[in-house]
Amino acid sequence: MKATEQLPHASAASATRFARPKVLVVTVLAFWTLALGLSLFWNLENEERNILKMAYAEAGAIRDKDMAFRRWAMRHGGVYVPVTEKEQPSPHMAHLPRRDVRTTDGQNLTLRAPAIMVREMMDDFAKVRGKAGRITGLRYLNPANAPDAWEKTQLEAFTRGDKTDVWEISNIDGKPHLRYLSAWWMEPVCVRCHEILGYKEGDMRGATGVNLPLAPYYERLATARANFIVTHGALWLLGLAGIGWAGREMRERMRERQSADDVLRLHASIFEHSGEAILITDRDNRIVAVNPALERLTGYSIDDIRGRDPRVLSSGTTSPEIYRDMWRSLRETGHWQGEMWDRRKDGSHYPKWVGISLIRAADGTVTHHVASFTDISERRQAEERIYRLAHQDSLTGLCNRLSLEDRLGQALATAQRERAALAVMFIDLDRFKSINDSLGHEMGDALLVDVAHRLQDLTRQSDIVARLGGDEFVVALTGIEAVSDVMVAAGKVLHALCQPYSIGGNVLHSSASIGVTVYPDDGESIGDLMRNADTAMYHAKDMGRNGIQFFTASMSAQAAERLGLEGDLREALDAGQFELHYQPQVDAASGSTGGYEALLRWHHPQRGFVSPVKFIPVAEDIGLIERIGAWVIDTACRQLAAWHANGCPGLRVAVNLSARQLRSSELVSHVRDALARHALDPAALELEITESVAMSDPEQAIGQLHALRAIGVTLAIDDFGTGYSSLAYLKMLPIQVLKIDRAFVSDIETDANDAAICAATIALAKSLGLKVVAEGVETGAQREFLVGHGCDILQGYLFGKPEAADRCCASRRT
Repeated sequence: MKATEQLPHASAASATRFARPKVLVVTVLAFWTLALGLSLFWNLENEERNILKMAYAEAGAIRDKDMAFRRWAMRHGGVYVPVTEKEQPSPHMAHLPRRDVRTTDGQNLTLRAPAIMVREMMDDFAKVRGKAGRITGLRYLNPANAPDAWEKTQLEAFTRGDKTDVWEISNIDGKPHLRYLSAWWMEPVCVRCHEILGYKEGDMRGATGVNLPLAPYYERLATARANFIVTHGALWLLGLAGIGWAGREMRERMRERQSADDVLRLHASIFEHSGEAILITDRDNRIVAVNPALERLTGYSIDDIRGRDPRVLSSGTTSPEIYRDMWRSLRETGHWQGEMWDRRKDGSHYPKWVGISLIRAADGTVTHHVASFTDISERRQAEERIYRLAHQDSLTGLCNRLSLEDRLGQALATAQRERAALAVMFIDLDRFKSINDSLGHEMGDALLVDVAHRLQDLTRQSDIVARLGGDEFVVALTGIEAVSDVMVAAGKVLHALCQPYSIGGNVLHSSASIGVTVYPDDGESIGDLMRNADTAMYHAKDMGRNGIQFFTASMSAQAAERLGLEGDLREALDAGQFELHYQPQVDAASGSTGGYEALLRWHHPQRGFVSPVKFIPVAEDIGLIERIGAWVIDTACRQLAAWHANGCPGLRVAVNLSARQLRSSELVSHVRDALARHALDPAALELEITESVAMSDPEQAIGQLHALRAIGVTLAIDDFGTGYSSLAYLKMLPIQVLKIDRAFVSDIETDANDAAICAATIALAKSLGLKVVAEGVETGAQREFLVGHGCDILQGYLFGKPEAADRCCASRRT
């Protein structure tokens, strides 16, 4: 049976257990309320009965007192009283022979009937206490004794012998009274006065009645009722509190029991559903239970290994030291965890991370061992992958930068210890970007992988081959005996990387620029060797690529010079060190100056004049050329607007665009804003791009040029013929001007090829409807040749050198 099957379903058991105390509490509360309600009802009813009994008893006492007075008076035959105006002889006693007597002193006395005396006495008592007594009957001498309807009905019942004593509660004068009526039979003393009415001894004379006010009794009843309600209410609340406390205690005990059951169920569920394999052994280390995760992991079922030692799972490859450490830790701390290798039922081995704990009885003796473990094969593989990612280049499998620094550090330490040489080659593929951009990144990646294979084939196992990123590789040669060995190895690398690459059905050609440093001559640290090798590699590129350059002190000086130039260049724009000079462009037919080409100049406070050939490429490399280009456009437009305002209308200005500017998404907005800011006709601004810049990305260039053309500016191709243009793309460019490079103009007098190229270029431009500008015109013969072949605009030292802006417009007016 599974562990979880030994307990009832959690939700059903919980609901049942928690429902029981609730039902019990509600039942007890209902019973308690009913019992208190019945008790209250019984006590109220009983109190009312007792109150009425007391009233009845008092009424009976009053009646008995009334009857006692009457019997006393009748035994004495009445009382003689003086006759007065108010007290006259009673006509009802006229039949008595001694009703009236005269005293010896001559005073007249008359006999007062006992009933009258008692009535008067009861009337006085009623005035004081409100409790009135009377006598009545069906036959009477005095009309005052006549019965009312209720009394008559009761007297008739008395006469028939139905009853002898009655009472009722009724309102008298709007107040509740107890009316009590008791039958009265003729006694010997009564016959004397009532014989005239035909009564004889033993006959029923009538009845004696009492009217008892019930207000005091009702007040007492109300007080008693209030007391009963209060006491029963207090008892109910006290019982409610007790029931609530008992219910809470019961729920708490049920909750504790439920919590204990839940813990047991949870432990059973964890054991059953845990993703970790769990194994339990007894005190003798015999397997008594395993969970499904262990069965899935090892392939063994509990029936396969029950009662056996856990070593049945061991692969036999875990060292004995680990087992000794495990048992020592269990004895000392009761816990151990670590890594072991196990064997599955199918014989396959796997690493696992295991934790073992001892379970002890109350007396401290060991009862069980519990082991939980997980297969860490995937973690091991992940660690290996992470290590590879951290130390190997993901594309080529070579060492990455981190691994290079580590291994190079070890190689350098060995070289220092053994006083040996160490060479570092910094390799950069030439024009790799063109291959990557034209054929796609997949083709470029395949080329890099091939380069990595060639480098590994050329190096020894002790050497280090790494890829830093992009198309940059590093080869470190250890155990160098002579510098000539480094030259030979570098030559082999250069030769191998220049061989054609067959990739994806394409044959690719590439070369490499290699910079070399040697420890200890070129540096004694990793940073120095890498930095100097990088410097040497860039020098190799400057020397025309596809070559090897060893690091020298002059290279280091050149690198420092470039670094300083970069820093000064970043400050030059904000410091206002740039200015524009303008070279005139004259109309070939009339000889008049129609415009100027704006040329950037940098006057450094310490360096003096810095050639554009020197600082423009640096500005391109460090990403500053866009800011500088935007400044040139705005300054040229401002100057052109000033010329127009100062008497030189109709002038135009030409500005060169760099490759980075042409790719900028902000170029069109910069041009538009500058023209609007200085209120210029867009046609007065000419933007020049070199042929190589336009052809490096024709589609993108065409899009940008069309956007500029839509503004209305004039577009020109500069240095035509010096690049690798495509006439198919050239006809698609929205240009209006084509500029012949000075390299073709300078030798047209002596070189027939240059003359032919110039003539053909002019003819080509005319066929395409373009104006032609010739640069570098310095002699009259050059001018005559160009004019003769239809050139439109001439520019060169023959017409003027680049000058400051304040001299240009003045010379034109002169």
